[in-house]
Amino acid sequence: MKTRFLINIITGFLLFFIGFVIGCGDERPIPGKKILTIYNSNMEETKRLAPLDTMYVKVSALSPGKYYEISVNDSDGKLISKIESMTDEDGVIGPAPLWYDVGLRNKNGVPAVELPDDVDIMPFKVKVKSIEDKDTDFNQEMWIVYENDDVEKNPKPIVYAGYKSGGEFYFSNAFDETGTKKEDGITDSDKTRIFVKAEMVPGKVHGSIVDKVDFYIIPFIGGILQDGYNLVENAVVEPKEASVTKSHRVDDTLLWDLNAPETTLVNPGQDNMAYTIVMDVDRNGIYDAGIDTDSDGLIDSYIDGVDGLDAAGFIVMNTPANDVFVTVKDGSGKITGAIPEKGNDDLYINIDNLAVAPSKKVNIYLIAPDGTNLGPVSADVKPASKADGKYLPYVEKTLLISNHDMNAIIQAPDVTKDTRYDIFVDVDNDGNIDAESGDIFLEDYISVLFVKDLPEYKTYSDPDALNESQFFDETNTENGKTIVYLKAENQSEDYKAYVLKDKEWVDGERIRGAVLSKTGSGEEVLKLWDLNSEYKVINPKADDNIFDIVVDNNNNGNYDESVDDILSIVILNTEANTYPRVSYVNIASGAVFGNIRAQHWTRYSEYCDYRDVFQVNGTDTNRRGGYGVKAVFNPYFKWFGQAAEIPVEGLYHSRYVDVYIVDKKNFDLSKFGHANELNDEVDVRKRHSTLSVQPSCFNGAGIRTIWRIPLVEGEYYVIVDVNRNGRIDEGIDIIDAVNRQNETILDNPDIVGFSVE
Repeated sequence: MKTRFLINIITGFLLFFIGFVIGCGDERPIPGKKILTIYNSNMEETKRLAPLDTMYVKVSALSPGKYYEISVNDSDGKLISKIESMTDEDGVIGPAPLWYDVGLRNKNGVPAVELPDDVDIMPFKVKVKSIEDKDTDFNQEMWIVYENDDVEKNPKPIVYAGYKSGGEFYFSNAFDETGTKKEDGITDSDKTRIFVKAEMVPGKVHGSIVDKVDFYIIPFIGGILQDGYNLVENAVVEPKEASVTKSHRVDDTLLWDLNAPETTLVNPGQDNMAYTIVMDVDRNGIYDAGIDTDSDGLIDSYIDGVDGLDAAGFIVMNTPANDVFVTVKDGSGKITGAIPEKGNDDLYINIDNLAVAPSKKVNIYLIAPDGTNLGPVSADVKPASKADGKYLPYVEKTLLISNHDMNAIIQAPDVTKDTRYDIFVDVDNDGNIDAESGDIFLEDYISVLFVKDLPEYKTYSDPDALNESQFFDETNTENGKTIVYLKAENQSEDYKAYVLKDKEWVDGERIRGAVLSKTGSGEEVLKLWDLNSEYKVINPKADDNIFDIVVDNNNNGNYDESVDDILSIVILNTEANTYPRVSYVNIASGAVFGNIRAQHWTRYSEYCDYRDVFQVNGTDTNRRGGYGVKAVFNPYFKWFGQAAEIPVEGLYHSRYVDVYIVDKKNFDLSKFGHANELNDEVDVRKRHSTLSVQPSCFNGAGIRTIWRIPLVEGEYYVIVDVNRNGRIDEGIDIIDAVNRQNETILDNPDIVGFSVE
């Protein structure tokens, strides 16, 4: 079992928005000076796009520094996708990705590939209008080509992934990792089996009739797949042969069973999350893009088909399947994982994402350092409840251990020193630890604290030393016990008190690694530790919430067992620093980096140019799209970082998101979820950005300048409103409150997305 945080992981895939990087990290000059120019996924200028291609748009000859809306609409005028952006100093926007998965239709609420039988081409319009005035409002007609009117040339094949449910095939580009279950906790998710379909398969290649093809799954390379790529050497699963129908189609074919023992994928991360499907039409194990029959430099007779030419064909998402979240809380709901051997305390256990049948019971044991078992406690497994953020069966608030309730199955044992115990959750109730059956083993997860009968020193939560306590509240807890006071009994000499992380002490060892230390005098009350202004503890967990206070009575800097004293205190997680449970990722970039695709695979490398600090004049950023703060991020992850974490829903096709930049001093991230909390007034630019996005691009499709110079001094968050509802939604939206050291606001409330100096 392992626990991950909101930004472990995974996080490395990037979406590059608009400006100077085209395709997924590919830079190339854009020809022509036309007002409106359309490009396909090969960055070829065109007015005719193949189904499931990606459409890029460049608009020129506009007014510099003004906001415009660029949209794509179907023949009935219905909006398909749009972006809103400011022009650069030359009056140019783009090239920008405007429409992913061209021609994809909505069928009963799910995306579906439907090729019309009665038309060869279908018109649509791209529209450009100014937002701040009515000076600009024009459109241009384009076409989706469903067939090739030249029988001597092969049209571009259509290849797309999907899953099957109830015997029906459904288009998808986001699948679930190995072991993912449905809400019942038993049935495999339909999205753990990846199928493929193909349309418009070439009838002949090199003079031979095409009646069979081979399908390969390869890692997404972070850019456009190049002609001659070796498919055999790079395949992640065995290639699959499929028959071609007389209508030049391939029916649904299973390519990858993620639950098959030989092809599992557990906890996918940045290096193994995104993939491309290649249909090898001529079956030579090499990607053959096609032929330029008229020597104009463009392919016009295609051979092999690709799902994921400039963007990944599909991703495998990280789900709760292989991560079980265990939390231990006291009776008031504070996360602790520690109990004194004496007192009036109870500890309760909560377990999320249990892949077992609801209504079943599981046995829970504590295991002492000498191997002795305490328990078991029998816990009821409850069914999944999405409304409560429970996506799989779970155990909730089951009494685990008590030091006063004789009815509790596990009693806090008498100890002579602080003692840690393992937790063993016996899922199959056979009394044996067996990972294959889903059993959970957590080492040193519960602490029983030794309490002296006549202690020389005591800790208190008040300056008058009236309220004795071993438990204190984390930093920033409003009206909480956040100051530790220390008082000696029958002490007349000065002493030095050290605060350190909990550890085993050896007689005579040097006292090192203290987070703070102070000198006390006699029986005076010593204000030892103010958690709000001195060493801060944020979101403590069971494995890091216990601290030792070593009292060096002889002031020699060593721990002398016969002379000195040790007290233990616990810092409780009060959720005072509970910020939105969203995807926390770096977004703000200067976009000054190399153009080697492989460089963009490492999320926190120098190549991404993520910055914690920008200069007001911004001239050290990339000029393309205008100097200033750029956006580099990925909008489609599912994230699971702690108990009851809500997953980010995958973005679907032709979606667009709103991006806000807010000032820390005017926007409190801990107060979220209110209607209209995200609006143009809170945005430092006084106008948010709208970007077109797609959920299966490894590196994305461009860089967007989201804040042009001059910048304003201050500290800022970047907030991506994924569902565009004007508020921060847990499990859905994305926030840059991350520094380059991979620390987030969850670790330290002072961390922001970036600052301007």
